[in-house]
Amino acid sequence: MYFVRNIIHTENFIVTVDTKSDTIFRVFSLPDLLLINSIERRGRGPNEFNLINGRSLRFCGQGFNILDMLKLRIINLKKSKDQIFTITLPPEVGIIQDAILINDSLILGYNFDFTKEFFYFNIKSNKITQFEDYPSLLNNMPSVHKSIYLKNIEIRPDKKSG
Repeated sequence: MYFVRNIIHTENFIVTVDTKSDTIFRVFSLPDLLLINSIERRGRGPNEFNLINGRSLRFCGQGFNILDMLKLRIINLKKSKDQIFTITLPPEVGIIQDAILINDSLILGYNFDFTKEFFYFNIKSNKITQFEDYPSLLNNMPSVHKSIYLKNIEIRPDKKSG
C-alpha cells in the first residue's frame, strides 16, 4: 500500500482505498486479515476509476460506495469482485465533498457551493434538494469559508443510531 487515504471496517471486512497506487481498493477478511479482493482499474472507461475522493469511502448494503468525480460508485462485496454499479450525478451538484447512498432512490451529500449545508439527490426523479442552514456560530463569515464545517456522513452497518 502506497498512499492509503481511508480505511473502513465492519465485523467481516476491512477496506482500504489508495489514491496513488495501481491497486485502488483492497478488501481484507476479518478476523484473519486475508486479502480477498482488490480493484485495479484506473482510467476513464465505464468501470474504471478516474478521480476518487478517498474520504468518501463508506459501507452501504452488501459493499461500499465511493465518489469518483460526478459518479457515486457502489462496489458489491457479496457477489463477483467485478460487480460495480455507477450512479452518475447531474453536473448541478458541483464538486461534492462527501456523499452516501441512503437507499435505492436517495443519495445524501454536501457541497460547499450550495446555500444549504446538505443536499439529497433523488435518483428516480433526478431532483436535487438542499436542506439545513449552516450553523451561525461565526459572525460575518464569508460564504467561501463554509469548509470550516467539515463533517462525515455515515450509516452504521448495524442500522443503530448514534
